[in-house]
Parts: sequence; C-alpha cells; structure tokens
Amino acid sequence: MDCATRSARCPDCGQPVEIELRWTPGGVNDYGGFVLKCDGCGNPFHVHIGRDVMDSYVVSGATLLGKYDDHVEGDKAKVFEQHGLPTEP
Repeated sequence: MDCATRSARCPDCGQPVEIELRWTPGGVNDYGGFVLKCDGCGNPFHVHIGRDVMDSYVVSGATLLGKYDDHVEGDKAKVFEQHGLPTEP
C-alpha cells in the first residue's frame, strides 16, 4: 500500500486539515471525497480526495462525517444532503 499526506483548509475559518491518502497499486480506483466537520469552527465542508477514498483517513484538523465514491450513482448527493451541504452541479 502506498501513502501520502494531503493538506487542506476549512473554507470558512482556514483551519489546517491533514489527510492520509492510502491506495493499493493496481487496486480498485474508488475515486471520491470526504465531508468533514472543521475542528476550528464546526462547519461542514467538502474535500475531494481522489483515488482510493475508502482507505484514506483524516489525521488532524477535522472530523470525518462521510465518504462518497464518484462511481456510485447518487452517492455524493446523498452524503452532501445528509450533512447539509449544497449538491454540486
């Protein structure tokens, strides 16, 4: 399994968020993202992770509220709706 660290920021307060990206070379390409709750301001926000979203996780700065897979029809909209985020076009 390969891994890398990705940094993101809360769009509302700028709280830094660290995400551990994990993927298996030659494995399933479950592209998708996370809905997170900022540890600084408490607001939910979205971060697109990319490949192998199901094996990736949040290290610090936010709490994971939900994951979605881009290849599962309606999954992203369902996760966004569950956490009060507007559905992206």
